[in-house]
Amino acid sequence: MSLNIKLNSKYAIQGDDKQWILAKFDGKSYRFVGFYDDLAILLTNYIKVCGRNSDCKTLQELMEYMKTIQNSLQQAIPPYKMTIERAVS
Repeated sequence: MSLNIKLNSKYAIQGDDKQWILAKFDGKSYRFVGFYDDLAILLTNYIKVCGRNSDCKTLQELMEYMKTIQNSLQQAIPPYKMTIERAVS
């Protein structure tokens, strides 16, 4: 598997000729979190996984955290005309 795009210090996008893979780094190697045929769905689920694994203490803090991740991904995407499903309303 040659594709390995780091999303942050813990997560990366990997892939092969059939699927996109969301992988989490455990300190020694990556373990697979999910398999996707659509990159936008992978990115949406990445936002949700980050939210679920966050240290947020309130709902407002969680929503702001997830919105920050969503906004940073969307800033990188416009040149490619990809739309991330809204993970946070």
